Amino acid sequence: MLQEVLRSLKENYPALHAILFYLDDGFLVGPTDVILRALDSIRTIGPPLGLTINAKCEPFWPEADPLWTSTSLCTSTDGMRCLGAGIGSHSFLQLVFSERINKVKITAGFRL
Repeated sequence: MLQEVLRSLKENYPALHAILFYLDDGFLVGPTDVILRALDSIRTIGPPLGLTINAKCEPFWPEADPLWTSTSLCTSTDGMRCLGAGIGSHSFLQLVFSERINKVKITAGFRL
């Protein structure tokens, strides 16, 4: 099922630099306008196949892009998580690292 959607994205949006999916995480890399059209395509062809874009969908763009502000998506210019790994500014990576350390401490029974 997912393969059909990925094949369609690859054929219809050759300007996308990367189309990456792993289980329920997907990443589209390319020009903003192309990504927005590809997301609309996923919203159209995905549901009959059981694929929907959820509320966690978050575009990451290192610089503010006015095209994203016209969407209902929550955007980030500070960073994003890709399969749990932080990608972005130094301050964002520090935040992700601190969260991980605190989670380990809590799991191991340590207190801050």
